[in-house]
Amino acid sequence: NNRSARKMRNLKLVDRVSHQISLSTQESIVQFACDRSTGTLFFLTSNINLLGIDIDNFQILFQTSLLDADLFSEDVEVIDLQYIPDLESLCLASKSGDLILFNITEKQAECVGTVDSGILAISWSPDFELVVMATGNNSVLCMSKDWDIVTEVSLLSSPPSPSHSLPPRISWREDGNFFVCNVFDPEKGRRVLKVWERSCVYHSTSEESSTGLGSYVSCRPTGNIIATSQRLPQKHDIVFFERNGLRRGEFSLRPDTEKFEVSSIHWSCDSETLLIILVSGDESIAQFWTTGNFHWYLKQEFRMAGKVSNVLWDSENPLVVRFVSVSGVYSQFSFCFDHDISRGFTSSNQTTIAVIDGSKIHLTPLRKMIPPPPMSAAQLQLESPVLAVSFGASQEFAIQLSNASIAFYHPYYSSSHQNPSPSKLPTRYSLIRGGKALDFQRVRHLELVNANTWLCVESKEDGSPDSSDNLIHARFSEKESVLEASALKIERISLSKRVLRLCPIHDSNSYLIQFVDGSLSRYQLDSHRVQDKIYKPLPSPCLWMSSVKMAGEETTIALSTANKLYINGAVASSECYSYSLHDRFLLFTTISHQLRLLPLSLKFDDPKIEARIGSAYDDTTREIERGGRLVSAISEDARVILQMPRGNLEIIVPRALVLSIARSLINALKYSDAFILLRKHRVDLNFLYDHNPSEFLVHSREFIEQIANVDHLNLFLSSLNEKDVTKTLYVDIEEQTQTVSTPTINTNNSTNKANLICSTLRNHLQQINKEKYLLSILTTYMKSSPPELEEVLLVIKQLRDNPSIENAALSFDKALSYVIFLADVVKMYEVALGMYDFDLASVIAQKSNMDPKEYLPFLRKLQGMDKYYQQYSVDMHLNKFGSALKNLSQCGDEFFPDCLELIKNQKLFTLALQIYDNKPELNTILHSFADYLVENKHYKDAALAYEQCEEYSEALHCYQKGGEWKEALVLANKLEYGPEELRGLANKLADTLINSSRHSEAAVVLLDYSKDVERAISSLLSASSWSEALRIGLLHSVEGIETQVKDSVHEAYEANFGLLTDKKQLFSKLATRLTVVRENKRLLPLLVGETGSVIGDNPSEVSFSDRSSVVSTSSSSAYSTQSGSSRRSSVKARNKKPKKRLSGREGNPHEEEYLVTTLRSTLAFLTADFLAEQQQLLKWLLRFNFRQEAANLRSSVLGFTQVVNQFTQLVLDSERDVFNPSDPVTATPCFVPAFKWDSFRQLH
Repeated sequence: NNRSARKMRNLKLVDRVSHQISLSTQESIVQFACDRSTGTLFFLTSNINLLGIDIDNFQILFQTSLLDADLFSEDVEVIDLQYIPDLESLCLASKSGDLILFNITEKQAECVGTVDSGILAISWSPDFELVVMATGNNSVLCMSKDWDIVTEVSLLSSPPSPSHSLPPRISWREDGNFFVCNVFDPEKGRRVLKVWERSCVYHSTSEESSTGLGSYVSCRPTGNIIATSQRLPQKHDIVFFERNGLRRGEFSLRPDTEKFEVSSIHWSCDSETLLIILVSGDESIAQFWTTGNFHWYLKQEFRMAGKVSNVLWDSENPLVVRFVSVSGVYSQFSFCFDHDISRGFTSSNQTTIAVIDGSKIHLTPLRKMIPPPPMSAAQLQLESPVLAVSFGASQEFAIQLSNASIAFYHPYYSSSHQNPSPSKLPTRYSLIRGGKALDFQRVRHLELVNANTWLCVESKEDGSPDSSDNLIHARFSEKESVLEASALKIERISLSKRVLRLCPIHDSNSYLIQFVDGSLSRYQLDSHRVQDKIYKPLPSPCLWMSSVKMAGEETTIALSTANKLYINGAVASSECYSYSLHDRFLLFTTISHQLRLLPLSLKFDDPKIEARIGSAYDDTTREIERGGRLVSAISEDARVILQMPRGNLEIIVPRALVLSIARSLINALKYSDAFILLRKHRVDLNFLYDHNPSEFLVHSREFIEQIANVDHLNLFLSSLNEKDVTKTLYVDIEEQTQTVSTPTINTNNSTNKANLICSTLRNHLQQINKEKYLLSILTTYMKSSPPELEEVLLVIKQLRDNPSIENAALSFDKALSYVIFLADVVKMYEVALGMYDFDLASVIAQKSNMDPKEYLPFLRKLQGMDKYYQQYSVDMHLNKFGSALKNLSQCGDEFFPDCLELIKNQKLFTLALQIYDNKPELNTILHSFADYLVENKHYKDAALAYEQCEEYSEALHCYQKGGEWKEALVLANKLEYGPEELRGLANKLADTLINSSRHSEAAVVLLDYSKDVERAISSLLSASSWSEALRIGLLHSVEGIETQVKDSVHEAYEANFGLLTDKKQLFSKLATRLTVVRENKRLLPLLVGETGSVIGDNPSEVSFSDRSSVVSTSSSSAYSTQSGSSRRSSVKARNKKPKKRLSGREGNPHEEEYLVTTLRSTLAFLTADFLAEQQQLLKWLLRFNFRQEAANLRSSVLGFTQVVNQFTQLVLDSERDVFNPSDPVTATPCFVPAFKWDSFRQLH
């Protein structure tokens, strides 16, 4: 669909091919046809010779005289030649009624039928299934392609007058459902349009008021209008009718074509371009018209070589048209639609667009105004129709005219005229007329280099099959009003091929040439040399081409008619609809109605760009209206101009451009401009700080001085939050530029961002003008975290308590209303109460929705209390229990029971110990504190508290419960325990230690204090302290001690061997399953490529089960497009997503995470202490001659080691994929053994 932007784009001639067909004397071309599938042109001469010519090299494929077949007489008049694809034949129709079919393959002709009354007009349906003829007996005859008569109906109610010389004309609608006949009606005395259905059922006749219609008619392929001409006094129009016969509109031909008659009208296959052939004698003019916003533009006008015999638009390419003249000159023109806009990537470029409209040019500086087409800022009237416009580097422009001249004009809108009058037109400074030195009729691709230098392409027109072009480099030294081509300094460079496009190379004194085969060359202006083979050829010829620097390298941008956007020959997009260059970005629209932006600071395939696409905060892609096409992106501006299908212009401001410009402004310390830009486009103002925090803090005073406006400063301060928007919302995908070194300021992440900014700005505000910026100062307190409401109220209290201070900028009431607007009024009320300022609290309460029946009695009650009890009551009301305790402690000794109750209820023991230090009430508080610690099983701390208040028995009891046996025995000695009491205490302590698995310590207590050798040995054996148990047993002559130790060693072997065996089996099972899950995950992209599914952006949400043939996903595509509202909703939904439930079920979405977590826990027992125990156990197994058991234990340990080493990397990879790297708990891989296994291999 190219309909949307032909309103402001000009029709550019990109290629032109001409060939002179060899004809005999007095022979001319009468008919012309084309077979697009084989590339063959067919010509019928006046001598009834039929020629077949190859469209590429113009070689004659065949030449046949149909007179030799006795099918025609010498004076026969052939009125139609049509190629029928299904029959692979040419159909010729003569005025006398003969229908001849010429088979292309067999080169045989036959007469398939004759209409006795003669054929006045004939036309084949678009599908070549039917042929309709207007016959001489006033009828419409419809036949099939097999020459069977379908139907025959009357053309007019009465026979046409034989004196009328202009025959009927027939035209089909593209879908073949209707056809129209332009015929002279003798009853009405004028030509009428009669519409029939496909089955020759009459449909409608043109309205009665349409007089003076011409003889030619053409149905628009889309079928909505029918075009014909109308000659009126002093007026020559092209008029349009609907299928029902009603008139739809019209436009007038240029007055200087008054002597010409409309010979034929032709629509391009896409219905967008209307070609009108005007003939006067042997002169012919071809005019190309397009429409937009109900206005018809004359885009091109060519004076043809001789009288045009036939015209054919290409059936596939809507911008290729073929002409053949009566004298045998074949011409093929190739066009493209493109904008003519002034070039330059600076603000001095006013982005002036020139729209060709016949002999007028519509000029509009898009940087200043956007009038709806066909309106414009100015209209420049020329002496003849315009063929091409080209802008120079300094905004001057050149105009190629159809009268073989080129006019040069000063800039319409330059930086030296910041406010020119809209009616002021650019002035011409030179006019060059073509001549023998340079024929401007053969010139195309006009490119203005500077004010007096220009390039163009000259067609050699030698008629050879391999014809090529010349590159013309022309200069004129003096700006004279009129020059002849002979006065030019011309460098003519012969090229080897025909040129398709020509464009300047950015920041280079050279031009890029694209040839018709897609190859590229560079032309150096200084040396006049063409450099070949320095560029990679384009995959296909591209009608739109530009040169720009991407990532500092020269880059070629090209767009083909197949919607492929190439960047240095690589496909950047397969659905590009239009593109435009900005000084920072390459912008292009897609056929899926999106606008994409690629930064010029990076290569187009940079991973940063791809990583951004499809994210929740992707600024490089945005939806646009269906059919919208790029007109221009204003350089050094954020505005992008689109033209909609209906023709109107719309301005959008892509977020990526806004952010890019804002970054530049911030880097240049233009904070005021950046603030206005961000505020205008509703960008989070945190960006001002987050873009470069240290730079902002260094220049914070300059920031205040530039912003100046209090409301703007308050807006910035009130928008502060702790998120770094440059890491989430506005990620910079452009290459970071080097900034000027500045003094470093501590911006530690542990420091609250809002607090840092508020404190820094507050200091500067107080220094600059405290009275003026008082509201901003209050805002800095309010936006601190937590809000410093008490400081705010202190400032407001000063305004109230010092009314004599002249402060015209701010009053107490205004300041209070402002802070209440920013903060919760209830919190403000509570803070005022906490300051014990009841008058201020009352004023705040009055500005809230609080019920006066509630707060007024409460305030009155407080005012009747003593000072400290009053403050205590306020603190209790506000749940400030620490402050309440301090105030209550100063109310007198009679309030100590209340203090103690408050201490117990709110657990304020630490504060109470500080308040009552060195006071009689301290022991009471210590005792309560100790009781509280006992309740919470903090026995050691409770024992210390009891000791402080000299309650040693309770302290001993706590030491016993806490297993602090040394402290307990020391305290028992202090309490003068007897031997039996001490033995009993030791037994209790030993039991506590054994229950806590502290067997070695229990053995010491039993041996030293209880004298129980057997229990001591048993505890040592439980602790695997076999050496010590054996030593104690032998020392005390315990019978069978070696047997006990031996049995204990064997039991330890059985326990450890069983543990290692079970753990090895579990680990192997889990690791094997993890291998399967990881392999399925690796193969998933291949499966996605086959099925067309898309993976979500959370890999853990995808099922990798090998038991299912379906890959399921619970997240949306990373490349899906979301609207703004749905994007915000999705972010909230992710924030509220419930915690995942891990499951080991195969195929569960979180199976991999479950496996990794379980493998972690499986290895939890593997510690350095466990290794030491196994080494010790091996030694004792050997000492007791348990060689087989020792070998089994060693093999078990080494086998487990091999399994762990085999899957270590696998588990580590899974940990990195599964666990969140920002989570300090899971970020560090746990699967790294902290011990060595070599010692096991050394045991024999």
